[in-house]
Amino acid sequence: MSDDHEADTAGHLHFLRKGCIDVIQPDKHRFRVREPSVLFYPRPMQHRLQTDAEDAEIVCARIEFGAGILQPLFQSLPDVIHILLKSAAGLGRGVELLFEEAFGELPGRQAALDRLAEYVLILLLRDVAGRELIQSGTLRGLSDERLSKL
Repeated sequence: MSDDHEADTAGHLHFLRKGCIDVIQPDKHRFRVREPSVLFYPRPMQHRLQTDAEDAEIVCARIEFGAGILQPLFQSLPDVIHILLKSAAGLGRGVELLFEEAFGELPGRQAALDRLAEYVLILLLRDVAGRELIQSGTLRGLSDERLSKL
């Protein structure tokens, strides 16, 4: 299986619940994800996901931020964020709900997936802010205890 994101205009969220994937980026940087994880590309970036394992469970989402007020927030993030689900308990619970919906066939599935992807993105940003992975920018300011209460 291969999932290409070449000429896209959106960010991407990739969720790996089971199996192993190779992530190939434009600079030919390649890395392997072997544990349940979230990969977040906040801006358009060419990348490809590849797996040979038939038991891999992956859900992918396109994230359109537009040119609104949140754009500076996403510009301050690294090109790709990789978080192991075992290191972010709240994020793992949200991802599990996303997988249940993605592999189910209940009415309203797409609307539920859209809202769950938004929710998981919020959990991911909380996790990133809590780990202080961002040194400057809007998200760094929002993670400051004095500013976040305003």
